[in-house]
Amino acid sequence: MHRILIAGFQHETNTFGATKAKFKDFQEADSWPGLLQADKVISGTAGINLPLTGFVEAARQAADIELLPAVWASAEPSSYVTDDAFEKISQMILDGVASASHLDGIYLDLHGAMVTESHEDGEGELLSRIRAIVGNQLPIAVSLDLHANLTSGMVQLASSLSIFRTYPHIDMADTGARAYAMLRRHLSGETLCSAIRQAPFLVPLSAQYTGATPCRELYSLLSIENRANTVVSDIAMGFPPADIFDAGPAVVAYGPTQADADHEADRLIQAIKASEDLFDSALLSPIAAVSSAMATRGTRPVVIADVQDNPGAGATSDTTGLLKTLVD
Repeated sequence: MHRILIAGFQHETNTFGATKAKFKDFQEADSWPGLLQADKVISGTAGINLPLTGFVEAARQAADIELLPAVWASAEPSSYVTDDAFEKISQMILDGVASASHLDGIYLDLHGAMVTESHEDGEGELLSRIRAIVGNQLPIAVSLDLHANLTSGMVQLASSLSIFRTYPHIDMADTGARAYAMLRRHLSGETLCSAIRQAPFLVPLSAQYTGATPCRELYSLLSIENRANTVVSDIAMGFPPADIFDAGPAVVAYGPTQADADHEADRLIQAIKASEDLFDSALLSPIAAVSSAMATRGTRPVVIADVQDNPGAGATSDTTGLLKTLVD
């Protein structure tokens, strides 16, 4: 039997936010379950479109896997994760790792854009502490959000990173299943070399929709398999509101040789760099928005949003007049 410890620690950090993520925020149920421990990690996430759920479902199809759940915790996006919250939840994971009599691997359901009061790379810090216990050889498979800000530390410390490929995120459980497939490769004794490449610009969240150009075309490149599926790669679009050194789009690739991984990573990052101008999603003034809508009227649907400092005030008089012009 392969004994696999599983855990999750999720936070998307907006360093410009006003409210920090405290430990109590991870304890409370919101869009996702509140903090779960031991067997409740599996029962409390069952049936939910989460990476951990996808990993568990895939692992249960194998007769030689024993899952050891430690903790799963998430808090709504906010400003920095407090040191108190980070230390408490990290210690729960570390205690689970240290107390296991024998481990063949670890799976972590992380986000990739966690910033704490003391650590720009929250996920990298957690992985570093785990490695201090288990050493460098134990396989650690990690799943990440599409908005992850990839760091060299994450790539070096994790055996493999599997990243969402849709925004809006409809493939979270599928990503967990892909993380399991990667872990199986590690458990079989396969050696995978890794490569990371980072783009020299930021992509606004409004331009990261994977159903439109350029993300649609970029993510379609991931379906091009090399060497009978031996080379695997993923794209992270990054989370610009996390104001850290490594913010921005990046790619990670794995292959049987370093040359394979480097070639795949170079191929993808060049495609991202070539698409830089296509990521422009500048917001329009009311006049420009209505003019653009009138130019395409009758050929496709038009959606107009009036963004204001005071949402309760209703539409501005200028916008109301322009909307009337468009309707007329």
